[in-house]
Amino acid sequence: MMTVCGVFCETECHAFGIECAGCHQLRGAVSWTKFIGKSICPIYQCVLDRGFPSCADCPKLPCQIWLVETKNPDL
Repeated sequence: MMTVCGVFCETECHAFGIECAGCHQLRGAVSWTKFIGKSICPIYQCVLDRGFPSCADCPKLPCQIWLVETKNPDL
């Protein structure tokens, strides 16, 4: 399954099946959000708020949420 941000959970997420059931199943409350002081993934919340099926439908991509708010410093 693909998340709203375009990640394929089963093949691209190291936490899937271990500490995460996927953003759709968890309604955005994925395990890593605690590390950025959130309870819901900001990307997931934005997609819901804007009524898009995914970020791919947003004309603002890449946005501040992608570039700063959810940026993994280990990348």
